[in-house]
Amino acid sequence: MKIRYTVPSSQSRAAYSGNGSTTVFSVPYVFFDTSDLLVTRVNTTTLAETVLVLTADYTVTGGGGASGSLTALVAPASGTTLVIERSIPYTQEIDYQANDGFPADVNEEGLDRNTMLSQQTLRRARQTPKLPGTYDPESGDIALPLPAAGKTIAGNTGATGWENVDVFTGSVDLPTLLSAIANSELLEYDSGSAAWRNQSLATILGRILTTQGDLLRRGVSGVERLAIGAANRLLKSNGTTESWALADLTTDVTGVLPRANGGFIPADAENILGANVAMAATGTYYTGPSVTLGTGKWFVSGFITLQNTVGGDIVRVKMWDGASKLIGATRIHMVSISGTYYAQVSFSGFITDPAGAVRISASPVNRTDGAIAFNASGDSRDSAISAFRIA
Repeated sequence: MKIRYTVPSSQSRAAYSGNGSTTVFSVPYVFFDTSDLLVTRVNTTTLAETVLVLTADYTVTGGGGASGSLTALVAPASGTTLVIERSIPYTQEIDYQANDGFPADVNEEGLDRNTMLSQQTLRRARQTPKLPGTYDPESGDIALPLPAAGKTIAGNTGATGWENVDVFTGSVDLPTLLSAIANSELLEYDSGSAAWRNQSLATILGRILTTQGDLLRRGVSGVERLAIGAANRLLKSNGTTESWALADLTTDVTGVLPRANGGFIPADAENILGANVAMAATGTYYTGPSVTLGTGKWFVSGFITLQNTVGGDIVRVKMWDGASKLIGATRIHMVSISGTYYAQVSFSGFITDPAGAVRISASPVNRTDGAIAFNASGDSRDSAISAFRIA
């Protein structure tokens, strides 16, 4: 005669962390047959499940209405969990015959199996998301759609169920995306209350982008927010790892951005002629005010005054770098004013990487007794040149 036991505990599941060496695991609840156990190995990182096979992956001792043990043929590795669940068939195992006796052990087994099935159903129910108690089940079923690639489950517009939706399609900036999904809701698990709830996508994303100007990066454990920097600081990479630090422009940042990237050192230059420059020969260019500039693109502006106390003349004048780069050139006639002949010429323009000092030069055509004047006006600023770098 078989001896049947009651079901003294509501436990019907046990889980053990693998360590690569342990192979024997307790089955602390009662079961009947070795085939009554569902054994699963779960990867704790990916949550991928592998159902193990009796005799091929493990053996079982005990049962027959008592607890027992399970021996794995290969020890579960670290990073995995071995889950042992009682999972008996949803079938009728006890068959009463008319006018037969009523043996206690058979009746006890039937009651035990019904209790085990109830525990099994309860365990499955507790592993299933549930609607809150405020929902009236008489109002209808709420179903989840079948999985669809690239879709997200969201509440439908009628608030009567769930549907597969595209969060966004194509390229879209974050403000546009937030505006489009502000009223969309997703299922979110609240670890504090250990329950699922509806939550808007705008709220969920708002937890990440809480401050205007936030910078985010994906770290080892998830998305990380870079700390807000101090005033007048920049983020500076160390060039070897995916990390950033605050840089002080006055102490940490050296050198100048390459010109190819738009960088240059601001600079300016000016020269005022301090004495007359005699033009003693025709066909020769005499240098008036000049400035020495470095590489880069410069805006240059200047003027000269020509003077001759003997007679008028035609004078060629140009602004250039003494080589091949010319900003401007002209020919001018000197005009008599109270018996003295004058002319003034001005130039302005751009020059890049001048080969020499940028200057205003004059060459008389006919006479050898004229000059580039510095104080014909009495203010000692009759001929001057200035420049400033723009790139």
